[in-house]
Amino acid sequence: MSAAEPVRQDNAAPRRRRLPTFFGFLLTIAMVWLGGQFLTQGMSDYFLEFDPGAAVLWRGDSSDALTRFATAQLPAQHWELARRLAIRAIRLAPLNATAITAYGLALDGAGQTDKADQVLSLAGQRSWRDPPTQIWLLKRRLTQGQYAEGLAHLDALLRQEERYPPLPLAIMAAAGLDPKAQGPLAERLSYAPRWRTPFLQFLAGTPRTDFVDEEGALEARLMATSAPPTDEELNFYLSRLLREQRYADAEAAWRKLSPQSAASSALISDGDFEHPPRQTPFDWQLASGIGWTAQVGDAPGDGHGKALSVEYDGVSPVQPLRQYLVLAPGTYRFTGMGFDQGGQDADSMVWRIACDGSGDALGTAKILAGTPGQWRPFSADFTIPPTGCPAQMLLLTTSPGDVHKDIVVWYDNLAIAAVGAPVAPSAQSGGAQPSAH
Repeated sequence: MSAAEPVRQDNAAPRRRRLPTFFGFLLTIAMVWLGGQFLTQGMSDYFLEFDPGAAVLWRGDSSDALTRFATAQLPAQHWELARRLAIRAIRLAPLNATAITAYGLALDGAGQTDKADQVLSLAGQRSWRDPPTQIWLLKRRLTQGQYAEGLAHLDALLRQEERYPPLPLAIMAAAGLDPKAQGPLAERLSYAPRWRTPFLQFLAGTPRTDFVDEEGALEARLMATSAPPTDEELNFYLSRLLREQRYADAEAAWRKLSPQSAASSALISDGDFEHPPRQTPFDWQLASGIGWTAQVGDAPGDGHGKALSVEYDGVSPVQPLRQYLVLAPGTYRFTGMGFDQGGQDADSMVWRIACDGSGDALGTAKILAGTPGQWRPFSADFTIPPTGCPAQMLLLTTSPGDVHKDIVVWYDNLAIAAVGAPVAPSAQSGGAQPSAH
C-alpha cells in the first residue's frame, strides 16, 4: 500500500481481558460497605427521639411502637428479642412493612438467611423506599449473581437520593464489569433514571487498568434501546478515550454510536452541513461570542441546501470553529466552496489543519480573490507525518484587525480525500463543485 493511500488507524496491540479478580475485589469492597449500612444508613430513621422501650410500656398494643423497639435491638445484635417484638408488631398490623423488615433482619442476624430472604423480599415488595430492605436485598442478589434483581434494588436506592454517593455508583460500575451484568444494566439505564448521566460520567472517570472497553459495550447496548446515549453522555466516553490518546478507538466509537456517521466514509463529519448540529469532538464545534457568530442556514446565491454562515466584526477575539480528525499518515487534499457575501476581507478567514496539540499548521486554505456574491472554490494539500500526529484538528480561524469590518462568509462542500482520489460531489450543497488544486 502506497504512502498516499489513507489507512484508518487501529490499535494493533491485542486487548487483554480484565481479570475476574478485579470484579471480585470491587464486589468484596461493595459487600463490606453494604453490610455496614445496616448500622449507619437508614436505621437512624427508625429510632425514636425518646426510649422506644418506654413507648412500648406506654402503648403495648401499638404496632409502630413495637416495631421501633424491635428495630432498636438490631444494632445491639439482640436478634431473638428483635424477632419476638417484630412478630408482635406484625400480628397487630400485618401490612406494617417496617415491622416485616425488622423481622427479616433479625432472622438474618440469627443465621436464618434463606428465611430472611423470603421475609425481606416481601418487605421489599411492600415498600421500595425502605433503605435497609433495599440494601439487604441488593447485597443478597449481587452475591447470588442475580444482577437484574440486584440492580433494581440499587435503582430504588439511588432514586431516593438528591446527590449520588460515589460508592453506590462504584457498585454499579463494578457489576458492569461482569458480561452477565451488562444486559441487565443497559436495560435499567434504558429507563432513563435521573442518576443515569451522573453514573455514565462516573464510569468514564473510573481509572482503567487495561483496555477492556466495558463502557463502549454498554453504550452500544444503549444505542439499541428507546433511550440512546445523549451527546453529553457520549462525550464522557469519547473524552476519556481521547485523554488516553486512543484516538482511533475514539473515532471508531463515535462512528459506531452516531447513526448519521455510521453509514458515511467521509473523512470530515457533515461537510455539507445538512445534519442537525451535535456536540461531540468529531462534530462541528460551532462557537459564537461577542462580534462572532457561526450558524447553519440556507445556502445563499446559487447554492443548495444548508451551509455554514460566519459573521465577524473584524476586531474581536474568536473561539475557532473546530472538528477532530483521525487521519493515517499520507498526503491529503482539503477542498471546499466559499461565498463572500460582504466583499470585504474574506481572505482573513483561514482554515487550518494541524496535529492535535500543535500550533504548527500542516496546511491552510482560504477563499480565493474573486467577484463577491459568488461561490468560489478553495483547496490545500497537506501531509500527515509518519509519526507524532495520531490525531488532527480542522479549524476555522481569523486574526483580529484594528478596524471594525462587517465580514460575512459562507462555507459548504468541505471534504478531505487522499491526493489522487476523486472527491465525490454533494447532491444537496453549493452550486459549483471545487476544482482540483
